[in-house]
Amino acid sequence: MKKLMPNLLSINTVKDLMQRHEMKFSKGLGQNFLVDRPALQKIVKSANPQPEDIVLEIGPGVGTLTNELCKQVKQVYAVEIDQRLMPILAETLADFNNVKVHLGDILKTDLRGLISYSSHEPLKVIANLPYYITTPTIFRLLESEISWDRMVFLVQREVAERLAAKHGSKLYGASSVNIQARAKVFISGIVKPGCFIPRPKVDSAIIVIEPKKELLDPQLDFKLLKSVVQKAFSQRRKKLFNSLSTKGELVLTKELWRNIFLQCNIEESVRAEQLTVDKFIELAKCVASSQN
Repeated sequence: MKKLMPNLLSINTVKDLMQRHEMKFSKGLGQNFLVDRPALQKIVKSANPQPEDIVLEIGPGVGTLTNELCKQVKQVYAVEIDQRLMPILAETLADFNNVKVHLGDILKTDLRGLISYSSHEPLKVIANLPYYITTPTIFRLLESEISWDRMVFLVQREVAERLAAKHGSKLYGASSVNIQARAKVFISGIVKPGCFIPRPKVDSAIIVIEPKKELLDPQLDFKLLKSVVQKAFSQRRKKLFNSLSTKGELVLTKELWRNIFLQCNIEESVRAEQLTVDKFIELAKCVASSQN
């Protein structure tokens, strides 16, 4: 008789798994495992999995989301940093032949070497990310050579709201501009602390990122854009012109900055949070032209 798969959304099941494998939750790795079916369904729905999809999952934990993905997509590549979880994943994913679990750090993993795919196969990323690697991981994926179709991340709510913030908002900042210059970003759901074990102190949010791909301007220097944006938001209370024309990175004369502002039709009195993402892109391109 075929062994029944354990219910990985059961707190008792997760605890039993960890006890049998002599494992404890790692606070340093930000381990909070999902144990709520409606929350799991929200994440899966946000990813819109299709039979032909190739999925990269970051931080599979005990394999709760991985199980669901394996039932609905062509192939799952799961990257897990915690060696202690490998025997647990070998147990919980034993029924699937369309999953490959890789032990490693997502910020250092050779994704091109790990993922096998053809140009016509949709590529998606799904992850439950701890706070300390959220932004570096997202930008690493956006800046990689791999062309992703959709990325779905479960992150701290505050981080998600910052990434999705629009100009004029207090949450709108450098990370908002830098990510929205490359992708469409929106929040598809909120997940409460009680949906995890152990229970985190704050709400989480499901954030969906859809890279712009062909809409990206080939003439846009993203490294320069990042420098402009970082300097613009380095002193939020200052007017944008004053922030950009101070000493530090991007040393241009005030006269040159005035010409750039005129060219971009930006008033010197505005503050960084009042500028749209498109205006920041225009500003970066004008700075690039002035340096040539």
